[in-house]
Amino acid sequence: MSGVPELEWHIVSVAMLRMPGRLRSIGDAVDSDEDFRPTIAARTFPPRRRLKGAFADYLARLEDLFDPAEAEGCFYERDLTPQGNGEMLLVDNGRLRLNRTHYLGGGFVDGDWFDSGERLERMSEYLIRIADAFQAFYGYCSVNQLVEQRIRLLKKNAVTSLGRLFGVGRSVEEPSREIPDVYWWNYFGPAFVERWASRLESLGVKQLRTPTGAKVIWATDSPFVYNPRARSLGAYEWKRPFYDALGKDVFMWEGQQQRAPGEVVPNWDDHHRAAGVDVASLPSPERPVIKSKILPRVVVSKDTPPLEEPDG
Repeated sequence: MSGVPELEWHIVSVAMLRMPGRLRSIGDAVDSDEDFRPTIAARTFPPRRRLKGAFADYLARLEDLFDPAEAEGCFYERDLTPQGNGEMLLVDNGRLRLNRTHYLGGGFVDGDWFDSGERLERMSEYLIRIADAFQAFYGYCSVNQLVEQRIRLLKKNAVTSLGRLFGVGRSVEEPSREIPDVYWWNYFGPAFVERWASRLESLGVKQLRTPTGAKVIWATDSPFVYNPRARSLGAYEWKRPFYDALGKDVFMWEGQQQRAPGEVVPNWDDHHRAAGVDVASLPSPERPVIKSKILPRVVVSKDTPPLEEPDG
């Protein structure tokens, strides 16, 4: 693990993001701060194609190239300070019907650049614009050290002694049953706000309601709260009010009893309804789900011709 903390963020959505114009809106949000906007982007990893114009223009041109029956996406980087990277994966409408999610995530490797309240505020506002444009139902931002620590602790939390020895405990959340944890910046979409209502009101050091009806809650003033001596996920005092108000089984932690879908968090129907998605009207996947689950089109083998890129 690097000694210099990095900031990373993860956002998920079930909205109709394959509709005309949505990619442009997402790109405008990613471009919206001159110190954070990408300088490199491509449909395959690692991205090496330097942008000649705005990232929003690049995404808008991808709209005509994306296969409507495939999961599609792109990768991007910023090679100016603060340096960063990101990736976006949009599932097709058929897989949206099967409760797959769109994903947009990224981070900044120059964590020490965010050494002031003003820069952290800019980062927060930037993420809100992105999450709203993505019509997200959940998202978070944290230092990478806390995210990695969470995975290590959960992998040690296997059911059997042998499993704990080999570190095979469950560390990937199931969105209809739980959320991963509490972080510095927490984005709860409209279904969460409706479900938890007043239970959210006293949480965190700051809250904000976004134009899409989501609620952002800052659990701490700064994301730089990693404690390498923490031996459990609940060792952080600032998480406990969330556990108490929302219920410990809402979150993945060492003592969690995983509940049924929709029992302690919104279910898929709730998120689809909040996003205005009529699931019954969506087509079934035109191609086997297993294909894109194992090898999305953003991953290509060595002998495969590169995916077509837009001009400019």
